[in-house]
Amino acid sequence: MNADPDDRVPHPGPHHHCEDATALQRAFAWGLNVIVILAWIGFITGVRLFVVGDSAPPDGEATSKLIGHGIGLLTLTVPVWLYFSLMEWRFGYSLGKAALGLRVVDPTGHYPSLPRSMLRNALLLAPWEMAHAAMWWSLGTPFLDAPSDTTFLVLAAALALGLVWFVSTLVWPGRSLHDRLSGTKVVQVGVLRPEA
Repeated sequence: MNADPDDRVPHPGPHHHCEDATALQRAFAWGLNVIVILAWIGFITGVRLFVVGDSAPPDGEATSKLIGHGIGLLTLTVPVWLYFSLMEWRFGYSLGKAALGLRVVDPTGHYPSLPRSMLRNALLLAPWEMAHAAMWWSLGTPFLDAPSDTTFLVLAAALALGLVWFVSTLVWPGRSLHDRLSGTKVVQVGVLRPEA
């Protein structure tokens, strides 16, 4: 019994005739995704408290900072990056996009390849990880001592990059700067562009 080819290929499409997602749709989708991320943070925080209890905060030693940042990277940033990348590669959407009928597509209108999806989401999450690194590698004890001027500078750069991503969504509906850099766009499934 032969399966339909679309049942075997993780990149159905094409959706290149669909209308681009609006900035408002993308903002709502991101808001829903933030709820998913916060649920994950709550889960891993609960697991940490259950496994190791309420341990002392890391001290200012480089080894302690490296371990703390590494644990944060492996339990928070990497899972969130993989969530977005794998969902958009396999299904064309994250849960937030699915709720609003949006899909991430490549230039042919198909769901992005895994490397393209991973690049897209690495770019998207870059400001977030820049902020994490700035806090972990601040002088003194991370999250407790006053941030240094360098920390403020890196945090400002992370905020500026995040604002660039946001403003680019307003300027180019469906194609934020991280979409342009990764060769993707976000479309409204089932909403076709009018013929010119």
